[in-house]
Amino acid sequence: MRKRIIRELLGVVLASAGAYAGFVAYRWMLSHGYHALVLPGALLGLGAGVGAGSKSTVRGLVCAAAALVFGLYVVWCFWSIGDDGTLASFVTKVHKLSPPTMIMLAAGCLLAYWMGRDPVTTLATSSARGTSTSERREGASRPE
Repeated sequence: MRKRIIRELLGVVLASAGAYAGFVAYRWMLSHGYHALVLPGALLGLGAGVGAGSKSTVRGLVCAAAALVFGLYVVWCFWSIGDDGTLASFVTKVHKLSPPTMIMLAAGCLLAYWMGRDPVTTLATSSARGTSTSERREGASRPE
């Protein structure tokens, strides 16, 4: 039980680090002319998945909700759609976001759910076994 609590806390810390990395990456991409709003949510979910020790649908849903809130915060920081620039004014005008912005927010939430739900350890465990996929295929197709 204690180990699970530590893993979940590690997931929260890494999700926060992923969200911050997504914020910085979004700002950098925006300075180069790209609107990569999927990054904050996706990196939040990736951080939570790296820290996770087991599959959890609840963690995935929490990551998706956090990605939506954080994605809207990122939009509020960089784009003004409200009258006076306050958060309250922004929230009343969220429905006026452009369709591509809403699609990227939704994609970020979907990726946060998907990566936050499952532990991101499958690549590490398959490479730790010592044989790659191509070596297994070659070994299976060669007659002995």
